[in-house]
Amino acid sequence: MLCGTAAVADELAEVNGEWLHRHEAEIVDLLQHDETSVVPVINLLGNTWAVRDGALGGEVSPYIAEALVHQPESMLAWFAAHRPELDAWLARVPDSLFTNYSGRSAYAEYLADLKARLLASLEGYRGEHQAEAARIADVIAVVEVREIR
Repeated sequence: MLCGTAAVADELAEVNGEWLHRHEAEIVDLLQHDETSVVPVINLLGNTWAVRDGALGGEVSPYIAEALVHQPESMLAWFAAHRPELDAWLARVPDSLFTNYSGRSAYAEYLADLKARLLASLEGYRGEHQAEAARIADVIAVVEVREIR
């Protein structure tokens, strides 16, 4: 039974990863503009993180950060309901979010901008999930953008 569960999780991670790649622009657009359609996107991001493999964690983390910038209440609510996933995400933030593995300076600039926007969103957050917002902000504040060349 355990082997079957692991296989299903691997398949789900692969399907979610493929969907993320095909719909990158749409995800960001929905997060920025369409509050009515954001719940399925938040669930997809959170669930993709939950069943991630190494590479997929790095691919979904920027979307989670964008969700925290544009739809903090929804993403924080997901993390509040899935505390082990919040802990795991926070532990991986330096590697999965703020490391520029591409070597492109434009991506490093995007990460620095993302960090600033993320901190502004979390520090300005006054909703139901302030404890989660504060935990994330504390981690983000001390992380540096790293470049791997």
